[in-house]
This record gives sequence, structure tokens and C-alpha cells, in this order.
Amino acid sequence: MSAPGRPRLVLAVACLAQFLVVLDVAVVNVALPRVQADLGFTSASLPWVLDAYTVAFAGFLLLGGRLADLLGHRRMLLVGLAAFGLASVAAGASGDPAALIAARAAQGLAGAVLSPATLTVLTAAFSEGPERTRALGTWSAVGALGGATGGAVGGVLVQLVGWPWVFWINAPVCAAAIVGALAGVAVRPATRRPRLDLPGALLATGALVALVLAVIGSQADEGPVLPAVAGGAAVVLGAALVAVERRAPEPLVPGHALRRPGVAPALAAMALVGAAVFAMWFHVALVLQQGLGLDPLHAGLAFLPQAAGIMLGAQLAARLVPRLGASPVLFGGAVVMTAGLLGLAGLRPDDTWASGIALPGVLVTLGMGLSVTPIATLATAGTPEGEEGLVSGLLSTARQVGAAVGLAALAAVATAAGGPGPDGVLRGATAAFLAGAALTGVAAVLALTTRSRDRDGARSDRASGS
Repeated sequence: MSAPGRPRLVLAVACLAQFLVVLDVAVVNVALPRVQADLGFTSASLPWVLDAYTVAFAGFLLLGGRLADLLGHRRMLLVGLAAFGLASVAAGASGDPAALIAARAAQGLAGAVLSPATLTVLTAAFSEGPERTRALGTWSAVGALGGATGGAVGGVLVQLVGWPWVFWINAPVCAAAIVGALAGVAVRPATRRPRLDLPGALLATGALVALVLAVIGSQADEGPVLPAVAGGAAVVLGAALVAVERRAPEPLVPGHALRRPGVAPALAAMALVGAAVFAMWFHVALVLQQGLGLDPLHAGLAFLPQAAGIMLGAQLAARLVPRLGASPVLFGGAVVMTAGLLGLAGLRPDDTWASGIALPGVLVTLGMGLSVTPIATLATAGTPEGEEGLVSGLLSTARQVGAAVGLAALAAVATAAGGPGPDGVLRGATAAFLAGAALTGVAAVLALTTRSRDRDGARSDRASGS
């Protein structure tokens, strides 16, 4: 049964908040040269403007999702919005590298609370079936739109008003979302809420942070110490987590949640899609600027057709999932993504944006739009009350860890295959696109494995919509 409240306003607030947290992964890229010049970053420390956000976000997402179940989804949505806005103001006002890195980490922590809360309030406000599927389609499209438009938004802000506004623009948006949440998101009636498995939360968070640090550190120039230590810590903490969770009366991730049909394949597919798409955006940005010689503003604007692809794909998915089931739509989306990535892998030195990037890039994002809605549908179907935050946190964690780890791994592929100069950038990028196509191909296979499980759900959705 739908939770009381104002579902349309809930949808608007959830979409706005999700847009912000995904946007902030990509919006900073075009501002980095100005940030480096103004604040005195070295070439070695500059990547931490991105990595501080990514590590904090990915590492604390699972805990953030569980807190929504423990403390209330409305409360955590408001806390996340307020913290994100305040951290954004601090980031824009930073006067030195340490202050900006700390503010970016605070943004990541706030995003880890905010992102799963957006999906939690959405699943609570819309009943399972076609109504929720349509809402998830809009939420998926707007969130993905944040990643696709990040370069364009950042380019315009840096060009017109300066790099601090890349962060400051978040504050009024967060304020508007808080007003909408207070007006539209209902307080859930009191129910038994799970106790927080603090040892499990700390171990899971530590293991995820260590894993992301290990992958990021492997791309740095400081030597093998950081990735070796972080990788070892991830293994130890992960093993300790398994041991603790087996004995916990209310574990952070109950085994039955992962055994629910569709959840594990959906999480794996989300990680694969996140890895392929975020790495694609990164390498297309390099090709546009270092290969084709575009300035940041025009390189950012070149991503706008991809944003249209996401919106179209998500709207198609919202219509197709109730009719066909989630798994066939996910399969189709993964195949379209794979075709687009293979098209990008065929880039030639004499190609332009129009001849070599525009159409394949739109295919990738069209496929992403088709994929994310059925992934969320598969993961949230049949979720009992009190576990929405858990599933939301798992989905968000899968996407963000997939993006962080996948970007680092595919960057390693590009580094090994590439070289100096525009031709070297192109060689490296095409190798990364090919590797990304392999990942989305695996996502298509996963969709096939869930198809038989999804047939009953599709029939149920059709009956609900009739």
C-alpha cells in the first residue's frame, strides 16, 4: 500500500536530490584546471578533488541506506540535503587544497546518506507495480541525467561565473528540496525498526573504502605501498565482516535480502553498467579535449545529446517493463549499450565528434536509460517494509563502487594501450571502450539468467495495470 503523502512532490524531491549527488561526480572535471591554478594543487594532489568525494560516497553508502531504515527515511533525506548543501558552500569557499579535499569528502558523506534515501522515499510513496515502475523510470532518468550533463553544467559555470559556483549552485537547490520534502514526504507510521549492526556497518564501510583506495592508489605515481596496504586491509576487513555477520542477530545485510530473486543479479548489473558508463564519460571527455582540441565549454556541450538518450531510454523502460517484464528490457538495454561502446571503440584519428562520437555515445546512454529502471525494479520487487533503505543502499553502493572501481580499471587499460599525443589518447580510449563493451555484455548475460524469475512479475504488473 502506498504511504500517505504527496507522491508527485515526493517524486520531484527524490529526482532533484538524486540529480545533485550524481551530478557532483562529473561536474568538477572541467573546473580542475582553474582549481589547480587558484588553490595551488600539485599534479599529484589534484585527483583527490574527485577521489575524496568518490571514496566517501562509495564507502558509506551501505551504512547510509541502513540508517534510513533505523532513523526514518524522511529524516535522513532532510539530514542528507542539509549536509550536502552546507558541504557544497564550504567547498566553494575553500582557500587551500586541504580545505577543498575535506569539503569534498563531506559532500561524499552527505551523498551517501542522501542517495539511498531518495529511492527509499520513492518506494514508500508508490505502490509496487506499474505506478512504481513509472516513478522509478523518472528517478533513473533524472539521476543518470546528472552524470551526462555534468560536463556541460560545469563548463557553463566555470566559463561564466567561476569555479566556486560549481559547488555553490547546490545550496539553493538543496534548500528548495528541503522545502519540498517537508511539504510532501510523509512521516512513516511507527513500526519496528531494525537495530543498527554497528560492528557490521563499520567493517563494511572500512572494507569498501579500502577497496576503492586500493584501485585508485594503483593508478598513482607514489609506488605500490598504498594499493598493497589498502588491498590487504580490504581482504582482512571483508573476511571479518563475513564472520561478524554470520553471528549478528540483525545483520547489516541479511542473507535473505540477497537471496531474494533478482536482487543479486540486479546489483551485479548495476555495478557493471556504472563501471562502463562512467568510464565512457571520462574517456570521451579526454578525446574531445585532448584529441579533438575542444575547450571545456564546448566539450561539455557535446554531452547534451547523450542526456537526451538517457531520458528517452528511461521513458521507454517505464512503458516496456510493465508489459514485457524487467529482465527482457534490461537485456535490450545492455545490448544497446554494448553496440554503442563497440561503435566508440571504432574511432579513427580523422573522425570528428559528429562522425565518430555523437551516435555511439547516444546509443550508450539510451541503453543505460533502458537498463537502470529494470535493475531497480528487479532489486526492489517484494521488498518488505523496513528494508527499503537496505535495498536502496545496496543498489546505490553497487552503482558507485562499480563507477569508482571500473573507472580506475578501465583507465589502467587505457594507459597500457595509449601513449603521448592525440593519437595515444585515442588508442587508450578505444581500448577502454572495448573493455566497457565486455562489461555490458556480461550485464546482458545476467539479464538472461533472471528472465524466467521475472515472468511472474511481469504478469502481475500487467494485471495491476489493467
